[in-house]
Amino acid sequence: FKDDRGRGVAALWCTNDDVERGFMRGPVMRVKFAGKLPELIDLMGKSHAVTPDSDGWVEFQLTPAPFFLRGDDPQKLAKALKDADVVGAGAGVKVTFAPTLTGGVTASIENLTGREQAGSLTIDGKDIAFKVPGKQTQPVALPGRATPEAGTMFRWNTAYQLKQAKAAPLSQQWNMDYFYVPHCEGTPDWKTVPGFKMDNLYRPVVKMKRTPGGHPGDMAATFKMAWNADNLYLRVEAEDDIFDIDNPKFWNSPEARKTMLYILDGCLEVYFDCGANGRLRKGGFDLDDYRYDFCVGNPEGQSGPALVHRLQEVFTEYGGGVEFPTKEEAAKGIKAEFTRVSKTRYAYTITFAQKYLEPLRLQTGSVAGFALYLHDRMDDGTIGDKGLSLATEPGSHCDRKPQVWPLMILGK
Repeated sequence: FKDDRGRGVAALWCTNDDVERGFMRGPVMRVKFAGKLPELIDLMGKSHAVTPDSDGWVEFQLTPAPFFLRGDDPQKLAKALKDADVVGAGAGVKVTFAPTLTGGVTASIENLTGREQAGSLTIDGKDIAFKVPGKQTQPVALPGRATPEAGTMFRWNTAYQLKQAKAAPLSQQWNMDYFYVPHCEGTPDWKTVPGFKMDNLYRPVVKMKRTPGGHPGDMAATFKMAWNADNLYLRVEAEDDIFDIDNPKFWNSPEARKTMLYILDGCLEVYFDCGANGRLRKGGFDLDDYRYDFCVGNPEGQSGPALVHRLQEVFTEYGGGVEFPTKEEAAKGIKAEFTRVSKTRYAYTITFAQKYLEPLRLQTGSVAGFALYLHDRMDDGTIGDKGLSLATEPGSHCDRKPQVWPLMILGK
């Protein structure tokens, strides 16, 4: 910033939670200034002298509360801070991994600083050197490649180590499941689309006891997907030994039928992480996530249009601004059919048009996080949260605990 006399003013602080809680000291920023040294001003407005070492470097202990540097030349002050070293703040780069359309995996090395960062990435015993200019990202194609075929759930669970000078080696584990969604012309022929079994059973703890379920015949489901430039198609086929929707509290309440679909047996929750960035946070939704709920549309449990509710939605500007469909428009516009196959078997067939998935684009190579949760009443027929999910963290419910959702890639 510039003050009223045209001098440069910069605020410095750190955002480490452990430093703020007092568990550790903050990192040290080492800066070499050209020409006249700036003055240091604390949060109370008191000025302090800045003293360099014998080599001309000045060290600042960073804290959660900001302090300020003020120098005569804003450009020189900004350049000195941009070229500074920070010791004790961890790696200067962030590494993420993503599958590719051709079946490989790519590492993206993002420089979090304003100066060049160099080091190496060790995967499967092989060192991959990198040099990334300030505030830029370098993609690195990793060895090994799978055939990107539909109907296969790929798993890339790999340990890696990041090494940089002046920072301790950082060892991490990246767990990633992903699958390819086949392209179709027009409405898909579901008999020819391969399916995935939903086999992650969630059973809540009630009164310190795990609720029953999971025996043969209790609950089984598979899902299938396809896409074209106009729509993303989803079909979920389920078998439930106790499909019981006798729920007056639900059917007699207009509000429940509109927004509380999750209390009904057989409710299907569908999740999209449009930015495929769920691994970069500790759980919960962010601004590019959806959750859509679906359930049978009549109290008799017969075939017909399903009820639809968009429980979680993306930030309005991400979804098209003034063109973003309202919850009511989504409930009416998304085509969702419930089919009662038999007493114990049913299916959902759902069509998502592009406008209900923004900012996810229906085009070859698009990647998004995806998850499903299918509700099931308890074995005694009472309402509960037992169900099947596609989410890959065992025994968890998609919207209640941190998740690592599988990635879906729109294939050719």
